[in-house]
Amino acid sequence: MHSISKFSYKALKSSDSAQPSQNNPIVSHFNLNLPNGCPSPHQNPTAFRSFANDVMDSFFEKWSSETYSGGHDFFRDLSSLTTNATETTSNTHSVSENSDTLLIPSIQMGPLSIKHDEHFTKLLFDTIDLYSKNQNACRTDMTSGYFNLANMHKNAILNSSGCFNLIIASPEANGFYGASGISGHIPNAYSMFELEFISQVINKNRSDKVKVYEFSKKGWTYHAKGFSF
Repeated sequence: MHSISKFSYKALKSSDSAQPSQNNPIVSHFNLNLPNGCPSPHQNPTAFRSFANDVMDSFFEKWSSETYSGGHDFFRDLSSLTTNATETTSNTHSVSENSDTLLIPSIQMGPLSIKHDEHFTKLLFDTIDLYSKNQNACRTDMTSGYFNLANMHKNAILNSSGCFNLIIASPEANGFYGASGISGHIPNAYSMFELEFISQVINKNRSDKVKVYEFSKKGWTYHAKGFSF
């Protein structure tokens, strides 16, 4: 939050004593101010994006140095797996020899050219594919309440050597199920995406390696998102 606050507006109490009137029924008692040194996103959006990107780059660099103790860099090890198949076993052991769980926060701010989550997800898919080719097929469980895979993720699953179980919301477990107006058609749209994906799985002869499951429980909606291996 400290890093993000460096390029975020702050609501500061205004000293203006104006009162609501017929011509101006709403009077704001707060001013929105940017921190010193931060370019205006309205007046100079290019400079603002560059400034915000530099702030977040510094955050990631600091976070990485404080997170990876003992000179161990998880991202470096994953990258080495995808570039040197002969080191798959040794590097995988080095990642897990002192722990059985890794928590890896990621962030995506596309308008600011910050695509940390996108790059990391691609790295994961590449690693799953390579490990599955050189070891036993890696099984990956993925879940998302709203099934709308980006082309990068979809192609990675369809062309991977790994096994994938996808758990998604059934139409009845979709948060928009039963909504009025056009929103009520959203569950059917996600079902269309699901059927399209299943058709692609069949065409790629991946039906034995890629399974799609729908969560359905009366009165419940489904919103889980994530990976597990």
